[in-house]
Amino acid sequence: MIIDEVGQLGNFDALLRSFTFGRGAGVRAWALFQDAGQITRNSGPTGLQGFMGSAALRQFFGVRDYQTAQMVSAKRQVIQKMRARVEKGYHVFPAPVGYRYKKDRVHGKILTRVEPIASILAEALEGFANCRFASQYEVKRFLEGKPEFPKSGKSGYVHPSKVKAILQRSVYAGVVEAPCWGVSMRKGHHEPLISMQTFERIQSVLKSKVYAPARKDISEDFPLRGFVHCDDCGHPMTSCWSKGRNKHYPYYLCDTPKCPSNRKSIPRARVEDGAEALLRSLEPAKQLFTLARIMFADAWDMRLTQA
Repeated sequence: MIIDEVGQLGNFDALLRSFTFGRGAGVRAWALFQDAGQITRNSGPTGLQGFMGSAALRQFFGVRDYQTAQMVSAKRQVIQKMRARVEKGYHVFPAPVGYRYKKDRVHGKILTRVEPIASILAEALEGFANCRFASQYEVKRFLEGKPEFPKSGKSGYVHPSKVKAILQRSVYAGVVEAPCWGVSMRKGHHEPLISMQTFERIQSVLKSKVYAPARKDISEDFPLRGFVHCDDCGHPMTSCWSKGRNKHYPYYLCDTPKCPSNRKSIPRARVEDGAEALLRSLEPAKQLFTLARIMFADAWDMRLTQA
């Protein structure tokens, strides 16, 4: 969203809110002012601080007034100090969710964990890395199911863009970087939530195939949706109810373009009866029962520690 000649709008609070709170909702505003005085006259000194502090990118062209030039000069000095601190391994940007800044005698201001949010994030990140959560949407639902995790709106939701940003943030792996200042990734002094190996697995999953989120409205009617794959193309099959003369009929089908079996329906009973027969023919090994007992015990102990 590009807004030109913002000074003509006067005191426009909605624009400032789009900078401060709109980022969490996926809003990207690009506002053009003539000088810093326009922002001060319309929104006051706090408005100037709000616009400048919340903007991810600030560009200045042909500065001709003293107030703006002074602000740009002071900004450059601040950036130089911040860059030097990043080079030493310290995070200098706003604290990401799960962290807060705390003063330390040795390190100065340093990121520290905020519990239980930090542990919730660690579980979400680990779950996405080891495929416990098959998609970003499942991570979103996991975070929304945690009352302690900060949410947006009256309904208490986590925006998909926030989930993606969390998965891509290297600071959770205990490193710092500032590509905008030419500072490469390096080990930070703050406590990580996950290991670098876990972070790299997450980035690998993000770059691989994206899975569609599980649908709540169809799982009971078609429990094998997403698990049954087409024999011709290998992609997961979809499902639907087809209207007949007197009633509706359930079918599984492949919806992959250019697949030889595209849109060829298979009755639900045929697919699910075949799957049931296949499951009944399987016989787990004794070692599997021992392993399952250990896994359930570990999961129960983890649940007790979080209670």
